[in-house]
Amino acid sequence: MEIEEFFKKTKEELVNEILHWKSQAEEIKNILTGKGKKYYTLSDLQPLFQSMSAIDTAVYVSDMDTYEIFAANEYVRNFLKDEIIGKKCYEVLQVGQTSPCSFCTNDRLLNSKGEPNPPYVWTFQNTKTGSFFQCIDFAIPWENGKMVRIEVAINIDRLVNIQKDRDTQISLTKTIIESIPQAVFWKDRNGVFLGCNHQFAKDANCSSPEEVIGKTDYDLPWTKEESDSFREIDRRIMESGEPLLNFEEKHTRASGEVRWLYVSKVPLRDRDGNIIGVLGTYGDITEMKRAQEIIKYNEQLLNSIMQTTPFGVIFVRNQVIEWCNDRICQVLGYSKEEMIGKSTRTYYETEEEFNRVGKELYKDLVGYNTSWVETKWKSKNGEWIDIRINAALRNPQCPEDGIVAGIIDIREQKKFEQQREQMQERIHQLQKIQSLETLAGGVAHDFNNLLMAMIGSAELALHEVPEISVARGYLNSIIIAGKKGSELAQQMLSYAGRKKLLTNRVNLNKMIGEMVQIIQSSISKKVVLKLDLAEQIPLVEGDITQLSQIIMNLVINANEAIGNKSGVIIIRTSASLCDSKYLDTLFLPGELKEGLYVVIEVIDTGCGMDEETKKHIFEPFYTTKFTGRGLGLASVLGIIKSHHGGIKLYSEKGKGTAFKIFLPAIEWMEEKDTAFTEEKKELRYEGKFILAEDEDTVRAITQRMLEYLGFEVLAAVDGREAIQLFKEHKDDIKCVLLDLTMPHVDGIEACIEMKKIKKEIPIILTSGYPHEQIATKTNIELFSNYIQKPFRFDGLKEIIQQVLSK
Repeated sequence: MEIEEFFKKTKEELVNEILHWKSQAEEIKNILTGKGKKYYTLSDLQPLFQSMSAIDTAVYVSDMDTYEIFAANEYVRNFLKDEIIGKKCYEVLQVGQTSPCSFCTNDRLLNSKGEPNPPYVWTFQNTKTGSFFQCIDFAIPWENGKMVRIEVAINIDRLVNIQKDRDTQISLTKTIIESIPQAVFWKDRNGVFLGCNHQFAKDANCSSPEEVIGKTDYDLPWTKEESDSFREIDRRIMESGEPLLNFEEKHTRASGEVRWLYVSKVPLRDRDGNIIGVLGTYGDITEMKRAQEIIKYNEQLLNSIMQTTPFGVIFVRNQVIEWCNDRICQVLGYSKEEMIGKSTRTYYETEEEFNRVGKELYKDLVGYNTSWVETKWKSKNGEWIDIRINAALRNPQCPEDGIVAGIIDIREQKKFEQQREQMQERIHQLQKIQSLETLAGGVAHDFNNLLMAMIGSAELALHEVPEISVARGYLNSIIIAGKKGSELAQQMLSYAGRKKLLTNRVNLNKMIGEMVQIIQSSISKKVVLKLDLAEQIPLVEGDITQLSQIIMNLVINANEAIGNKSGVIIIRTSASLCDSKYLDTLFLPGELKEGLYVVIEVIDTGCGMDEETKKHIFEPFYTTKFTGRGLGLASVLGIIKSHHGGIKLYSEKGKGTAFKIFLPAIEWMEEKDTAFTEEKKELRYEGKFILAEDEDTVRAITQRMLEYLGFEVLAAVDGREAIQLFKEHKDDIKCVLLDLTMPHVDGIEACIEMKKIKKEIPIILTSGYPHEQIATKTNIELFSNYIQKPFRFDGLKEIIQQVLSK
């Protein structure tokens, strides 16, 4: 073993050094006595001085009576760094010594006859330098007839330190073995214990290590199966010569308690390297394993909590994601494998934003503090998602361990805040408009009274003035100006919503068709007028004159926006089912109810509007024209309000403008058609009905028909969406109506997929082509029935009744 090898080495070194000192003493003696001189001089000692200086050994000569030093080699002078010749040896070699040293060897160097004794070898510690020396002292005759002492001092600090280290290591090893909480034991090749520490003896139910010596595993409390296992492991280690480290095994104590141990075993070797047994250590890890089980349970619990939180969680160290939960993957669309190991920089739009967020998060993130910041992260599909990052240090004592961050998807919150701001702005606009309505209505009323007096007086004056009077021209001018003022007052009343309505059921398609000639004569020859009118739209209730005024005002505005350039004006009609969420986005939503609306769109390719213009466009007397009173669009707004409708504006500078007017529908198709009024709801169904139609108007009207029949309608814009709805609600679907031609997935493909899911589901096909033409082009047998567009309410009801009765 290593410590034994160390002890062996230091012992050998020590023995070699002692033998070296003895041989050195003999060599010096031979040098001095081999010359056979009766006395010595300084020149005789020069070879000795030089050879000893070469091996860092001190040599000096002193008078045995006076103790004065009269010769020394170079090593002594360099070592003491003082001039010592002529000074007493005890003064220069020791600290604070004023008289001969008690350990002086002078009396040991001469016999009773005054002749030199054999060299005297001794050890001492120099008090001036603290070094240890092995000294060889001789007495030799000097040229003045006196006996002098020559001392050769070898520095043995290294050997002293080796001996100290050896003693310390032995003591330390014994202390460690006895004081560590781990058990230590060693056995011979036959499994007989050669020794152990007190911890092992205690585990073996023995009073002391001595009681264990001489026993085997079978003599101790563990079970036979455990002892067999220990023996087998020992055998493998001794045969292979390889250690077996850090493995777990069970021990049964005398009380019957089973403990878990963390064991290491190595071959036990003698000084020659031969394996003579096994040395083993172990620590009791029973409590640690129990703690690990608790930690594992808590980790699983924490992981479950983190996985089920409604927000994302990530662990970040050095800007790299080390762990993430499922929720953040759902929000961003990445898998865990795609996120873990990636830099958070990946998800930011710019380096500046990345640095800003880091600065905000980390500036106050010390100890148990938390911080938060809002930003945007890029999802896998390229969408920029509004998020809020809440961060804390994973380990407040070690910030280098990184942070744990909660990632909250705040898109809905942002949308709500935006809607709230829009609502506040809308309320502000409404309040402003209501104030202006009140003002305009009051002014128009008073203005009409004034005009009545002015026009009436002028007309009466005409009856009193002769035909040839010049004054008649002036009176006619007053009457004409009064009539123009009256028209202005009528516009102000329209804006204020106080103009009397002559309501009728109006077919807007028919109304617009009758206006085409007037519209064409009102716009530039360079402007092309296009009509895109839905084939069938419901009727609205309104004043046809005022509704015509809406069209004319918007067309005239569109024409002026195009100016002298070539351009296009489109008038489009459609029907749309509007819910409250969409109606809230309209200007002047008021008390609009969910339901079916007829939509009129006036679109132009003119100059468009900037944001500031759009804010004020419906205010009376606001105009961007050189001429004009700014009452055109204000009148439009007043008329729409009086018809319980709403308006939506789309415009972009340099790209054009679109106005969408929403008017509540009252009946379907032509005036004489009252196909599905409340009185005719004699047949009612229950359950869900899937409607797939890509035309907005047709889809909206058909949905309304189906709802009149009692169905809960799930509307889809194409076959793909219809299939998804069918998968989600397959057990509740009563019937399906599919348009033949749709984007992505057509009616045929959708029917095939639905039949795979639920073969017996009734599916009706619809198209604008006749039944015979459809039958030659597709497998009509897939469907339960067919209905051709445009269909009437009674026709649809009859088809559904036939299909469901089967």
